Amino acid sequence: MVTARLVRAWGPSRTRTRSSPFNVQAMKQGRKAYESGFTKTMDEIRQVGGFGDPEQWRFDWERSYTRDQLLELLPTTGVLTRLPAEKVAEILAGIGDAIDATAGFTMPYTTVAVTATRTNRRLTGSDPAPAPPSPGHQV
Repeated sequence: MVTARLVRAWGPSRTRTRSSPFNVQAMKQGRKAYESGFTKTMDEIRQVGGFGDPEQWRFDWERSYTRDQLLELLPTTGVLTRLPAEKVAEILAGIGDAIDATAGFTMPYTTVAVTATRTNRRLTGSDPAPAPPSPGHQV
C-alpha cells in the first residue's frame, strides 16, 4: 500500500537504513511479484478440465486520498500491520509530512482476475460429460 514514490518523498535516508521496514526495490516489482501465482492458477484450471482456456484480465485505476484518509488506511495494510505501535506512529508522522510536501496523494491500483468459461468438458474420470444446457437454461 505504501508506494515507492511515497517512501522516497518520506526521506531517502530512511529507506536505506537497516531499520526501514520498506523494500523499495520490491515495491517497484509491482505486478511481476504476482505473475507466478497467476500462471500457476491458469495452469491448474487447464489441468482440471471443464473450462475453456483461462484469460487474465487487468484493470488499472487510481484513488486520490486526503492526508487523513491515507494515514487512517496505511496501518491496516502491508508491513505496517506487523510493526509495533510506536514504530507505526513514527512512520505515519513522516509519511504525513511527505504528503503535505507533495500536496496530496493519488494511489495507483491494479486489479487482476483470472477467468475461464465452464465448458462441461472433462479431462479425467469415467463418467461421460453431461449434455450442454438447452438454450434459455439458467445455471
